[in-house]
Amino acid sequence: MVILFLEYAGGERDITVTNALVSMIAKDDMPLSTTSKEGFRLFYSKLQPLYKLPSIPTVTKKIEMAYEELRAKFAKDTL
Repeated sequence: MVILFLEYAGGERDITVTNALVSMIAKDDMPLSTTSKEGFRLFYSKLQPLYKLPSIPTVTKKIEMAYEELRAKFAKDTL
């Protein structure tokens, strides 16, 4: 799943990380609260120290955007 969030103000690397995070949460059916868990935050701070994890509302919005994009693509492909 490739979804670009060009409005994200963190640079290309942050866009890539955010897309991967949203994809992981959606594909693995993880709770949205994953990004606010202490252990996950510690892991990410070591992996990508300058990356600011998105808030739960931001992740929700991005998942909804991805859903709408895929739904529209599916609807177009089935016509």
